[in-house]
Amino acid sequence: MNLGIYLQTIQLTESLEHTVKNINEGIENGSLRDASIFYDSIGPNPLRVKCGCFNSTDLWNFTGNLIVTATDTAKTARNIVNKFDMYFYYGWDTAKDTMGLIDIVTDERIKSICRNEEESKELYRLTGKKCVGIVNNFNLAEILEVVK
Repeated sequence: MNLGIYLQTIQLTESLEHTVKNINEGIENGSLRDASIFYDSIGPNPLRVKCGCFNSTDLWNFTGNLIVTATDTAKTARNIVNKFDMYFYYGWDTAKDTMGLIDIVTDERIKSICRNEEESKELYRLTGKKCVGIVNNFNLAEILEVVK
């Protein structure tokens, strides 16, 4: 499976730590064929990443399953004409843009994944849409089950 993760930044954050840990494990154990991390802004990152890291301008060349982690990154990615299946990972976006969230979640091209049951209920309360799965802290095995 080719998996892409689109984060707002690759400077050290909780979302980057979970992402890198799980991608590294997936590449080592063979559950991922290839992985890429896309970002909007760069920053200091002490983590060893075993996949490619690319500026979001390179998304036009990506094919596979793309997981976006913020409403801003989802809006950018959905404007790219390419062959990737997009999943919005609800729970790490610190921006509280409810109208942007409704816009993203109600887009039929984008499926939603929640970080936990509480956030799944919150997503439904805010948008009236249910998520396709719950993936705790970016657990790779759970992601692979949801995106199959």
